[in-house]
This record gives sequence, structure tokens and C-alpha cells, in this order.
Amino acid sequence: LRSKEFFKMAIGDLPLKIGYFNQGQVLAFENYSNSSYAVDAVLLDSAICGTKFFIEFADEKNATVSYLYKEEEFSKKFPISDTVFFPHIAFKVDMKNYRQVLGEQNQFKRNEYFFVVNSISQVVGNYYSHLNVVLMNALAKTVKITFKDNNPTKCADVVMAVAEKFILYDVVRKSESSKSVLAFIDKHFPLLNRILVP
Repeated sequence: LRSKEFFKMAIGDLPLKIGYFNQGQVLAFENYSNSSYAVDAVLLDSAICGTKFFIEFADEKNATVSYLYKEEEFSKKFPISDTVFFPHIAFKVDMKNYRQVLGEQNQFKRNEYFFVVNSISQVVGNYYSHLNVVLMNALAKTVKITFKDNNPTKCADVVMAVAEKFILYDVVRKSESSKSVLAFIDKHFPLLNRILVP
């Protein structure tokens, strides 16, 4: 339950591979489950992971994305929902809530949305230290799982994912143990039957 490999399996289905942010005056605010847009990305160069892709929405159907990679700036205007190709990445942006975009653009500077594409190893590296698992009662086989982050929804999702994966693992482990016992009985029952039955 405390291993990095188990944590990697547990969070593999959570939407952590792409992070969505709004840049404030001082801090960036993560929109973990509340982003006004969604990105579907294909990496063409894995070294691009962790790069900030700034996106500016001109209107509900058009946007511009720009990023800096190895001191070279890349920028492109594109229609929403079309696939955009760069030398390092290809992605598609879908608008989920344009009203939210308009509201947020009134609060933040216009070009201050950005997203980051992460590898699963980066996600594990970034979040594993935030997880805490404590054995509460060995006899009752209870554990306490906590996760620290600024986003309460993400905390709940990670804790639920770890708990669900552990329960599934425990069921599979017990099932395998039962199968082993049954296989042992099936194999040795004829022998026991011959010994016990005259």
C-alpha cells in the first residue's frame, strides 16, 4: 500500500497527466477538475513533459497556444477542436465552458491560462510524498489514508483511488489464496480419500 508502484497503479486513471492552471498575480491556481477546457495530447518528444503551454482564447471557437522549449518560442493560432501539431507535441483542445472562460479572463490577465503535460513518473514523483498511510488497527485490519494538496477534490480522488485499488488488490489476493487451497485439496483429496476410506 505504501509502495510507489502501488501508488502508480492507483492513480493511473485519475486526470493528473494534464494539469490545468490559471496564473494569478503571484501564484498559479490549479483547476484540477474544474477546467473550462480539456486537452487531449500526444507527445512526440517526451522531454516536453513539464513545459507550460500558454493558451489564449480569442473567442469560443479560436485560440492561440505558445510555449518555450530549449529557449525557442513556438506559437500557433488554431480552431478549437482541431488537432494542433508542433515538433514536440500534437494536441486537441475542446471547450467545456466558455462562460467560465469569460469570467476568468475578467479576473486574470488575458493570456494566463496554461496547461502542463506530465508523464506518469512525474505525477508519481510530484505526489507520492503527499500520501500518508497509517495502520490504525492490525487486528481489525484498518488503515488511515490521507493526501495533502491545495485542491480538496484532488485529495478526495487520490484517497478514494488508493483505497479502491487496495480493496481490489486484497480481494484478488484472497481469491488467489482460496484458489491455492482448492487446488491443493483437489490434488490431494483422492489420496486422502484412499487413506481415510477403507
